[in-house]
Order: sequence, then C-alpha cells, then structure tokens
Amino acid sequence: MTITQNDVPAGPRPCCHRVPVAVTCRVLGFTKQEFYKWWAHPVSARDWDEAHLINAAHDVHTDDP
Repeated sequence: MTITQNDVPAGPRPCCHRVPVAVTCRVLGFTKQEFYKWWAHPVSARDWDEAHLINAAHDVHTDDP
C-alpha cells in the first residue's frame, strides 16, 4: 500500500461546517491561527516521510509467512 498526495484530504471538510471554528478552537484549547495552519498542511513533512518508510517496510514483508 502506498500513500499518495491525493490521499491527504484537502479543502473544506463537510463535517467542519456544523460548528464554528472559534467555538471548536476554544473548546479544544488552541488558537484559530493554529487551526488554519493545520488546515493548510494537515500532515507534517515528518509524518509524511514516516508514513512512506512504514509503507516501504510493510511492502517488503508482505510475502513473509
């Protein structure tokens, strides 16, 4: 299994329109700026690279009993 950039969700998610961003951030304890930073890049470069390494290790061992 290989993760591609297309597998990463982008743009508005329908479920997020039910609760205002300000309310969500206040309840979860972070700022709107942090939310919008995450929204623009939901997966960090490190997480992205780590996912590729995990997938490569998984692919190598798929034939193992």
